[in-house]
Amino acid sequence: MKGEQKSKANIEGVDLWSKHEIGDCFWMLDPNLDKYIAQNCETKVNIDDLWRLRYNRNPEYRQDKVTSDLNIVGGWAANPFRPNWPQVQILQNYGIIFISDFFFGEGMFQLLKDLQNPSWLETYKSAG
Repeated sequence: MKGEQKSKANIEGVDLWSKHEIGDCFWMLDPNLDKYIAQNCETKVNIDDLWRLRYNRNPEYRQDKVTSDLNIVGGWAANPFRPNWPQVQILQNYGIIFISDFFFGEGMFQLLKDLQNPSWLETYKSAG
């Protein structure tokens, strides 16, 4: 989405992150952990936090709040495995009907931008 890789979805090679004013992270492979880690993040919330819209606990972890390797466990959904109806209504503004639908296009970029707004996040968390 930075426009650096040739793609039929972005023929002009536009930096879609900058165009839509979405903060970015520099990802680097940590060979010791065998996974990518975020560095130099411009925002506190990034694309890795999208799962938090759907779940109130990270389905990968059983512990509370944070794992030993600092992975966040708490999500923003009102229910364990789905957002409540007022939260779904908020998400419908971004082009979905059901929580299992995909975000894409302008709606997806607007959601990624709005995720960085603390007041939007607070509205989403407290909906319902």
